[in-house]
Amino acid sequence: MLCKRPAGKRRPGCRPKWTKLRRPRKRQRSSGRKRKKAEEELAAVRQQLEAAQQTERQAAISGDKDLALFELLFSQGNEAVNKLHGLLLKVRGRGDIELAGKLQKALLALADVTRRCAEE
Repeated sequence: MLCKRPAGKRRPGCRPKWTKLRRPRKRQRSSGRKRKKAEEELAAVRQQLEAAQQTERQAAISGDKDLALFELLFSQGNEAVNKLHGLLLKVRGRGDIELAGKLQKALLALADVTRRCAEE
């Protein structure tokens, strides 16, 4: 209940206007804390899920040596392609169009060979 009388002549039971303004701030702070806590819990669950998936994959790989070797070589090839792409971007950034064209053709040839191997 708000009073329209001057502050010195308030009726009993009347609250000043500023008390109503403080309540939403408290609610905002508590909702912010709840949101932050929920985000932290979500991050923890995601980490647990990733760990479970990694464990499951490792269990599948440990049972088959060929699969383990394939995954190792695949990850190494993926790293190599990422480095090659980085070099291509660096050459393009320098403005050497001729060399960038040669590197792009080489990467496309590698992609074609990889695609043919997968289709067999």
